Amino acid sequence: LEPLAAALGLPLDMSVADHDFQRLADRLLGDPRYDNATILVCWHHGQILALAHALGAPPSTMPAIWPDAVFGWLLRLDFDTSGQLLRAHASNQQLMFDDQGASP
Repeated sequence: LEPLAAALGLPLDMSVADHDFQRLADRLLGDPRYDNATILVCWHHGQILALAHALGAPPSTMPAIWPDAVFGWLLRLDFDTSGQLLRAHASNQQLMFDDQGASP
């Protein structure tokens, strides 16, 4: 993410530990500086589904598990201006050769 952050002139915030996904969810949902913003979160795949659920994604919209060898899945959560979740979607970007057959 460093090249993207540099190109956009935005800071990287790596202050939240992988297992502390609820703290990040609370920050993203409760801090007004994130209102009406596009936010990119890169998270450890072992905790990213828990983060998505903490942000309000229904289990039916997310994969049941995230396999250890899969690196090309993308989770997208869209919120309205009042902070209510509109959509949650998982997709396979097929970035890695092994991701071709995997589906979220």
